[in-house]
Amino acid sequence: MANLIRIVLSGAHVDMVKVMDEGRLDKWCDENLQWQHHTFGRENTVSSALHIDEHTPHIHATVVLIVTGERRKARGFRQHELICLNLIGKE
Repeated sequence: MANLIRIVLSGAHVDMVKVMDEGRLDKWCDENLQWQHHTFGRENTVSSALHIDEHTPHIHATVVLIVTGERRKARGFRQHELICLNLIGKE
């Protein structure tokens, strides 16, 4: 079974404008991609696209997690809910 997760990575508008104005957008993108690789695995990162055509710059990321075995449900939660709960508070 594969779980598809779509993520939007951004910051407060004023902070993102500052990142752009200071020429740090490439670094910000690289750091977000490294976070995706660290959190989900490089092999599971399907796409990561920067959007600068809207009010606040942001990244749309897609990752796919392969789930094997009987881990589809645990304690009444669906697998993607467990993944989301596990990510809260991680840096």
